[in-house]
Amino acid sequence: IGGPSPPLLLVSSEQQQFRNSKVVPTIRTLVVVIGNLRGGEASWQTLVDQLLIPNNADLALVIGATTTNRTSSHLLYDRAKYLYEFPEFTDWANAVDLIPLL
Repeated sequence: IGGPSPPLLLVSSEQQQFRNSKVVPTIRTLVVVIGNLRGGEASWQTLVDQLLIPNNADLALVIGATTTNRTSSHLLYDRAKYLYEFPEFTDWANAVDLIPLL
């Protein structure tokens, strides 16, 4: 009988309303593809079917601005919510030089 009593929790009316509601918090997922788009249509369809759709995920493409990317990967371009294209380096040593030293 004589154990310690549980701590008193102070809950605001908004918190109590949320706890009593049937609202489920939305989890947002972003899948980011970085680099060149290779692999072909079957690979990208698998990415959509097995990753994006089951997780209700948005897609971001961070890729080189090449015509190869645009012509061979229309599925991903159509699906992408975010698109960041950058110019390809002719000498990738220049890209490495842009990385700041820690």
